Amino acid sequence: MGDPPRALRAVSGLRTWAFVLPIMLAGFAVFAIASSFAEQLWDADVASGLAVQVKAVESIPPQGSRTARVVVIIGTSLIRAATQGSGSQDEFPPSIQLVVITGKQGTAPVEDLMPALLRAHPDLVLLETNLIRRPPPDDTPLIVRRARHVQWALLTNHNHFWAPTCTGRVGRIPAKVRGTHEQYQSLFASADPSLDRLPLLAELKAGGIQVGVLDMPRATELETAAPNLVRWRNIVGAAAEKQGVGMWSAPGYWPVDYFCDLSHLNYDGALVFHKWLVGRLEQALNLPQ
Repeated sequence: MGDPPRALRAVSGLRTWAFVLPIMLAGFAVFAIASSFAEQLWDADVASGLAVQVKAVESIPPQGSRTARVVVIIGTSLIRAATQGSGSQDEFPPSIQLVVITGKQGTAPVEDLMPALLRAHPDLVLLETNLIRRPPPDDTPLIVRRARHVQWALLTNHNHFWAPTCTGRVGRIPAKVRGTHEQYQSLFASADPSLDRLPLLAELKAGGIQVGVLDMPRATELETAAPNLVRWRNIVGAAAEKQGVGMWSAPGYWPVDYFCDLSHLNYDGALVFHKWLVGRLEQALNLPQ
């Protein structure tokens, strides 16, 4: 008496799979198509961003017709947060023309900017420490990487939606302290000192362009919790010195009140950084202070 019911259940199971399997396959197909489409859009956006960044370098006036010393800073959202203000108190003196190279989807590979830099021949090029090494290859589908970013933004800090927005220049949300220390410990592991872009700075220097490595300030609280950041700075500084490249680090204590999220400067922090940067540039370029 038990055999027919088992047979019926088997048939029922086959019918279920016959219904579910096409849906699953269709879902995988949609995911693959969406991922490929997103990758194509991303590649197009990156290519467009590279063109914009190269154009910014190529817009530098020729050496014989300049009215100011030209400084190019190649960096990330850290330098963008510190320099995109509009107030008169944080403008650069007329003797310095600052060109900040960053991108909405990330800064273009420094290697791709080299021909334009050598042609434009600015007076000084600073490369942010976050870009001193090439990022490791990531074969993860783009749509998955975007989902991870959303997860970080929404799930890491459960107070995300009702926390007050930062008054800084990029309007970022307040510090996501939970997990931030671990993130920095993994991103700046002192056991991985591969600084494969230092030779690019040496090439610019050989072409008669003054160069340096710019280490953006981070909250002292973060560097205390993730001491590898200090070790990383020392490693970069020692390697840069061997190449004859100077290390630019804003000294002093950097309280959390100067930051939106422990690393991106807010307006008050940017003013402090601006004052240091102007003085350091005037010193490096032998300008009257």
